[in-house]
Amino acid sequence: MTSENSATPKSAQSLNSSDLIAQARSLYEQANELLLQAGQLFEQAKETSKRKFNKLLREHGLDPKETNKLIKASITAKGLQSSTAPKLGLMLLLRLAFPSNAEALEAIAQQDCSQLEASELLKKHHQPAKPKETPQQVEWHRHKDGSRTLVLRLPDGDIAVKFEQTWKEKAVPLPIFINDILSDRTSTTFDTQPTDIYLQATQELLESDENQSALVVLLEKIQERQQDIQRWSDPQDATERMMLRKAREELKALQEQLAILNKNAKRSP
Repeated sequence: MTSENSATPKSAQSLNSSDLIAQARSLYEQANELLLQAGQLFEQAKETSKRKFNKLLREHGLDPKETNKLIKASITAKGLQSSTAPKLGLMLLLRLAFPSNAEALEAIAQQDCSQLEASELLKKHHQPAKPKETPQQVEWHRHKDGSRTLVLRLPDGDIAVKFEQTWKEKAVPLPIFINDILSDRTSTTFDTQPTDIYLQATQELLESDENQSALVVLLEKIQERQQDIQRWSDPQDATERMMLRKAREELKALQEQLAILNKNAKRSP
């Protein structure tokens, strides 16, 4: 038993291939015309409902992404002759919506084009996309909430690898690690093995004959750590709390070094 829906219409059975294509083209253009009308209605609904538009679409079982494609196609069609848009179809209209095809869209708008003619004009007037600019090595990235993140790019592979390895070996948050580098409290060459910076500084201080110069440097560091403690006295997050704790630990270590230096100076003749 043959289903009526699957049976070939008798009118179509008697047509040759050219007639079938002509009939299919007519149906295709009619369907496109209806879709563009639907896109215009969706556009009106979007303008009136604003932020509620996507929610309303879902309530009607529609995918906002696909619906917005239809809206974009209908907006592009407005710039064309009324007899041209249904011939082109949605896919071609969406391609013409790209800024790189602005010249092609203008050329097609000036005449009544078939789909084939429009495709040829699109190829002729297509403007290749501009190559992406090389990103800056240091730049700020602003987030939607208004906050900013400083992005640092290291094009040199060896330096980048050493930076990453040293940061992992120090086992501190990245802001603290970079803060140490800027304060010259961590080696910036990344070539030496991680050491206890305070023990190393104390040893250098005891071996130096220029105790007076060492005292000046030590007092400057103590003042810096005191300023850090003041700066982070009201920490707002985990990173700031850690930086405050680290500044206090460093201040304590520096004060111990100062006590050792004073003790060493008293023993000197």
